[in-house]
Amino acid sequence: MTSTSDRRYTQFMTRTEQAIREFMERADKLALSKMQRRQQESLAHGVLSLWRCLVSETPEWVSPNHGDRVEADYRRLKALIRRRDGFTCKRVVPASKGRG
Repeated sequence: MTSTSDRRYTQFMTRTEQAIREFMERADKLALSKMQRRQQESLAHGVLSLWRCLVSETPEWVSPNHGDRVEADYRRLKALIRRRDGFTCKRVVPASKGRG
């Protein structure tokens, strides 16, 4: 990456991080319903997904270590998004009826 493209990447990264923080702060600090908190978290995930798509497809940001940098930044940004209510998606397994 050139110094100009590196600066642009850093600015984009900073703005993305700010947006994610704002969504998560809204989800944490405001008196929101569970559904509204999840909506804020979903918006933060959307920002993260959009960021990853854009930085992966921007030719001027491609360099030998670009992939490693993007992956490290992705993990750091994802860590900003956290589930407060312990919500997880679980696979439902039907109980056996004991028939042989």
